[in-house]
Amino acid sequence: MAFQLRQTQKLTQKLALTPQMRQAIRILQMPIAELNQYLREQTIENPLLEVAGDAEPEISSDQPSTDHAMEAEARPEPEALSPEQEFVEYFEEYMQDDPSRNQKLVDNDQALEMYNFRESLLTDAPNFRNSLFEQFRMLSPRAGLFEVGEYLVGNLDENGYLRTTVEEAAESCACSLEESAEALAMLQSLDPPGIAARDLAECLMLQLARQGREDTLAYRLVRDYLKELGVHHLKRLAKELKVPLSKIVEATAIISQLDPKPALALGLDDNHPVVPDISIVKEEGGFVVVLKDEELLPLRLNKQYRELIQKADSKQDLKSYVRERLHSAMWVMKAVRQRTQTLRKITEYVVSVQEAYLEHGAGYLVPLTFKQVADHVEMHETTISRAVDGKYAETPQGTIRLRD
Repeated sequence: MAFQLRQTQKLTQKLALTPQMRQAIRILQMPIAELNQYLREQTIENPLLEVAGDAEPEISSDQPSTDHAMEAEARPEPEALSPEQEFVEYFEEYMQDDPSRNQKLVDNDQALEMYNFRESLLTDAPNFRNSLFEQFRMLSPRAGLFEVGEYLVGNLDENGYLRTTVEEAAESCACSLEESAEALAMLQSLDPPGIAARDLAECLMLQLARQGREDTLAYRLVRDYLKELGVHHLKRLAKELKVPLSKIVEATAIISQLDPKPALALGLDDNHPVVPDISIVKEEGGFVVVLKDEELLPLRLNKQYRELIQKADSKQDLKSYVRERLHSAMWVMKAVRQRTQTLRKITEYVVSVQEAYLEHGAGYLVPLTFKQVADHVEMHETTISRAVDGKYAETPQGTIRLRD
């Protein structure tokens, strides 16, 4: 049978996360204190985005005459547009104005997102992600792996566990599955041992492998019998594995010295105060979920820069820049609103399930999985995980973590 080379066409569907979607995911993951810092940085980098209540900056040295000033005062203020109305009026006009700007806009947003991510890792208060990023960079990964590594570091929870998959990382970073797996392997080679594991068993096996114990009874117990170890069925294990009970005890002693939460070994993430994102308040008729929107940095669009788009005498390159920054500002504001809606929807369902706990205490806590929540609120499990990770709620039972 002769082999032939032929060209064929194949139509497939693939989900690729846009820079705006990645930014929305980051904003969803951030606790309120971290989000406020991120929003403050956005107002510094983007002149179209400002803190509501701050004075409008002057962008022109020309001062209006007294007559014009009086006339302006006499004119009634136009009705303020909602963010949604502003989005339709300005963003759609911009996107339809010149299709050739679309790719340029995406490129600019990708560069801005990468800059923001690196800045947040390098200049925020010390935390284990800073340390991992520095170590990863010292390995000098090639360009494609560097981006995947950043994505993976950003998807570690506070204990150092990976809360995404290599498949999702590959889709998000537009790379191959092999490259995503290679980046994860590099990340798992960093300190502390056990970092970036996908579950407890892998975390402990990574630590044992680092100690050169891959061919030991301890490694086998973690790999194949972790559940039995958790309930101390040591005699049953000894019988099944046909080894003396003393060997099982020695192996469990080794395992007990491992760290199930490797990120905490750096001791850098516990230096910040807890700022709850949510309050759960008891009122007549039940419990009410209150999102702490007043704690969020209030944002608005800068009117003076925005008006430059409509001025006929404004230079075209200036208009283009302002429109691009307007697009970026709108996406930030939209992502913040979406974060609030997502948190509210998830928390309201959790509260409906946990009313007995909120009323009477820990003895009434109902086990609840991400899948149960995801099915009820019609979201993906990874969205639920990201939304509640690192978040706290004020409840009648005290301030609690949404995820333990």
